[in-house]
Amino acid sequence: MNNFNNSIITTFVCAVIVPTTCFADLTQWRVEDGGNDHYYGITSIKGTWDITQAEAVVAGGNLASISSAAENEFIRLLIPVNSSAPGNAAWIGLSRPNGGQWEWADGTEFAYSNWGAGEPNNARGNEYWSWMYGPHTNNAGGLWNDHPQWDYQMFGVIEVTPAPGAAALIGLSGLLIRRRRA
Repeated sequence: MNNFNNSIITTFVCAVIVPTTCFADLTQWRVEDGGNDHYYGITSIKGTWDITQAEAVVAGGNLASISSAAENEFIRLLIPVNSSAPGNAAWIGLSRPNGGQWEWADGTEFAYSNWGAGEPNNARGNEYWSWMYGPHTNNAGGLWNDHPQWDYQMFGVIEVTPAPGAAALIGLSGLLIRRRRA
């Protein structure tokens, strides 16, 4: 098998079947702990919203979408100290493309918010992306802010939704191979 095929298989296994095999820094928010069984982590690089979203996609997910106060708190505690961002913040998956309505990068419904006081305010007229303040922020940890994505290089919070179990996919591929041979 050539390197191109190996790359495709590795990408498929990492992004679809078992994302935690390739991205060991992701932490599962388990149902038995009040979670949703999704995996969360911090991007390996600081960048704009677009750059961190691209890394999240490579990891098999998107920047995090948040649907409850409990999920907001779980994510808040993941955010590391970030000396290049105000208040130790990290990008989350909420944006408003072209200044339209707020939407999550993964397409889930925007039904929960935790904006800081006076936010979102679109103060500069181009504040189309959002971040969350981390636990190292006085009185603002967990609150969200809208902002242009070009001012600060920040980490992003990745969220990966578990794919169907590898055994189910392997069984399905075996069925397809048998049908092709028949």
